Amino acid sequence: EIGSSSTDHQLPQHQPIPSLPVNQIPMETQPGPESFEKDSALDINTNSLEVILKALVAKPIGIQGAALVSAEGQVVVSPVGMDELSASMVAGTMLYLAKSTQEELKWQEIETVSVRALEGYVLLSNCNPNIYLLIRSGKVPMGLLEGEISRTITKLKVVLNNEKPNPGNELTVIRPSPTADH
Repeated sequence: EIGSSSTDHQLPQHQPIPSLPVNQIPMETQPGPESFEKDSALDINTNSLEVILKALVAKPIGIQGAALVSAEGQVVVSPVGMDELSASMVAGTMLYLAKSTQEELKWQEIETVSVRALEGYVLLSNCNPNIYLLIRSGKVPMGLLEGEISRTITKLKVVLNNEKPNPGNELTVIRPSPTADH
């Protein structure tokens, strides 16, 4: 008869797999951008961030793509001129390089990581402790590129740090109210 035998085969007993602490869970299984947006970006106007990225890429200076990513390399708003997967992979690799370099050299903070190739540049610049700007560009004068990135980061910081809800989704610069002279 099929399925019967004179000896019983028992499966080996396995030990339960211990759970890992949250900081040791592999990147692939950590919370994705959805949870980042829900937790950390509740009051961020993503439309304003997208407008800033689109304006940067639209400038006729050779910038081919831009993305905002979290400190974990997850895309925060839809990238402009690059796909989400590529932006996440490149940003994650560059963030790893920055963290490793920072630890090895005992530096306080890495402001920018850049890669230069015959085809152009990829730069990852810090906007705030949790958000980075990823830029892909063709061959352009580095001074021009760094200047535009600096201006863009200033605009992004306004939105990331100070923006109040804005019904028209327009970028609003919030300035402190004037105070009386001493």
